[in-house]
Amino acid sequence: MVELAPEPEGAGLFRLGVGGDSFNTAAYLARLAEDGPARVSPTRVSYVTALGQDTQSDRMIAAFREQGLDTDLVFRIADAGAGLYLIETDPEGERRFHYWRGQSAARQLMDGERAEALARALAGFDLIFLTGISLAILAPPARARLFALLEGLGPKTRLAYDPNHRPALWDGAAAVAATAHLAGLGAMVLASVEDARALYGDTEPGAAVRRWLDAGAAEVVLRRGAAPCLIGTDGTEEIVEVPARARVTVRDTTAAGDAFNAAYLFARLRGQTIPSAAAAGHALAARVIQTPGALLPREEMEP
Repeated sequence: MVELAPEPEGAGLFRLGVGGDSFNTAAYLARLAEDGPARVSPTRVSYVTALGQDTQSDRMIAAFREQGLDTDLVFRIADAGAGLYLIETDPEGERRFHYWRGQSAARQLMDGERAEALARALAGFDLIFLTGISLAILAPPARARLFALLEGLGPKTRLAYDPNHRPALWDGAAAVAATAHLAGLGAMVLASVEDARALYGDTEPGAAVRRWLDAGAAEVVLRRGAAPCLIGTDGTEEIVEVPARARVTVRDTTAAGDAFNAAYLFARLRGQTIPSAAAAGHALAARVIQTPGALLPREEMEP
């Protein structure tokens, strides 16, 4: 989406950029793949969406490519455009979002021939990552087509899902049903404790981990900010804690969860254990929250 983010030192001033949860995760994943030892898998990170044919959509395509993302599966739709969101950040670094999505071409991603083209293209992928925002913007029939596509991919393609619940985009019942559906497909569920509370009213964090495992998730990671994340895996009763990095100065929490997801997924694709992957997620998220904005400067990606 087109992003309006506050300037760090400018009261009332906003800078224009490109952002969004799935984009942030994809960008970090592409950077990790590019900088990893011997260019380890994944060697290609594709971004899947639909954009318009306007100048802002052109800017977004350029931003995707600048981050090293393959754009072959970015569809262009006439008479549509890009979504817009504005970020407000409080003195503690927490964010509030305002969305304008009515004209967004991404809402038409699963319409017509695009759905068939995606089904063919995604069949060879090792991993598909999507978020609750990705699902929330789709009309229910389009969402059903996406679920059918994912169900037909087969066991070689792993799924990962971050509920990233935004009540302004869809109702809680639809979000709960979508999360259960993806868990039932054996997805990795990467969620925040805030998601669990918003969706289920959970006061005991482990309850959400058990719920998603019971629904069929292959593994569940529940992020809890500075507290240890909770991990559960299919077929085990034990819920494991992985500590976050030592306390750091928080400047901006934008994309902390997205960065965690990217580092976690990259580590899992490389064959690392789940606790090791979670530690990698914590490490990257800790660097991100010390820097304003969603994406670190490239030179700060180094450990």
